[in-house]
Amino acid sequence: MGGPQKGQRFGGRKKGTPNKATQERRLIAAEVERRRAATSVGREREMAIEKLERYGSMAEGAAALHRPTSPQEIAAGRPQNPIGNWSEFREWLKLAAAIARMQVEFQTPKLSAVALALPPPAQRDEPKRFTLTVFEGGKPLPKAGEITLSKDEIAS
Repeated sequence: MGGPQKGQRFGGRKKGTPNKATQERRLIAAEVERRRAATSVGREREMAIEKLERYGSMAEGAAALHRPTSPQEIAAGRPQNPIGNWSEFREWLKLAAAIARMQVEFQTPKLSAVALALPPPAQRDEPKRFTLTVFEGGKPLPKAGEITLSKDEIAS
């Protein structure tokens, strides 16, 4: 007979070649690991407060660079800033101030009603007095006397 011998193969994947489903799982796992590595300790994403601090420093540096020399400083012998410009200085200073206002949200805790809650009022040990008026036919009945109840009697 001319048929295949035992263990002989004529088609399909070679031994050790993964099928499509296995290849997809491996690609997905590699992508998940790549994204995890991008945000892990080795390559941390910068926090918003860190960015604001960096941008604030840049804006302050640019403001200082464009700060004109004051007449008092010139009189004191300080050389005049050749690139000093009041309008540029003002714009950079405004930006630095705006960034500083944004940083406040991260650096100062917001107070809430829970944080400012007042303690409950002190319990009084003396009995509470009240007046009870009984009406009949729309007219109050004459007072029969005064009644004082203790806390235990009120609760029951």
